[in-house]
Amino acid sequence: DEPSRTTIEGFLTYLGSFAPVAFFLLTGLGYGVAPVGNRNGTHRYGLANKVGILVFADVLLAWQHGYWVGLNFLGFIGISTLVLEKLREAKYPFALAVVAAGAVLGVRFVVGPVVLARFGSAAGWFTGANGIDGLAYNPFPWLFYPFFGYVLGRVAQRWSDEIRAGSLLAYGLLTAGALVSWAAAEMLTGAGRPAFRWGVVTIAFFAQSMIVVFAGLLAVLVAHRSRTVSTWLEPLRL
Repeated sequence: DEPSRTTIEGFLTYLGSFAPVAFFLLTGLGYGVAPVGNRNGTHRYGLANKVGILVFADVLLAWQHGYWVGLNFLGFIGISTLVLEKLREAKYPFALAVVAAGAVLGVRFVVGPVVLARFGSAAGWFTGANGIDGLAYNPFPWLFYPFFGYVLGRVAQRWSDEIRAGSLLAYGLLTAGALVSWAAAEMLTGAGRPAFRWGVVTIAFFAQSMIVVFAGLLAVLVAHRSRTVSTWLEPLRL
């Protein structure tokens, strides 16, 4: 069920449900802003070790809860890192990330319900429309966040000077994104759609998560701008 927000505990649980969104988005954002650099055998070996450790840690946690396999937060971070590494090595990584992000959403929210209705719950898991115990983060739609983070990172790298200077376009786009997401979330929850992400991510939760994404990035820009203004005013202080 959707966590209640009428109590402090319920509200904190609700806020905490967006933590994976932030972590997965930032994973992609970091890959987007970082230079490609040299990807030699040592790097690949180290990356494989890190991913293996994260995935194995999730498997151990699953065993403790009586499941043979598990994919939770740590394992999904590892898988996201591996996917982003291959993405960054592609010939056109930005375009590929945009297409992949859109495809992930299409599979979950367009194809998924059809597959679930026609082929049943087992087939529904492959599109994210149905949950399986022990597998908390289905690639559909959770891979959207690292892909979208990568896109944002590339944009931030390309227009870094304008963003640092306080581009009104950046503020406007982030504000518009937050408002559109808020309107969509209100419409969906008003129509009785639950905002839920445990096992299965609903479209209402996705809309709410995008409010967090856009508003969070907007807050970062405002905070950065405030520090810049404070630096300019520093010589005027007595």
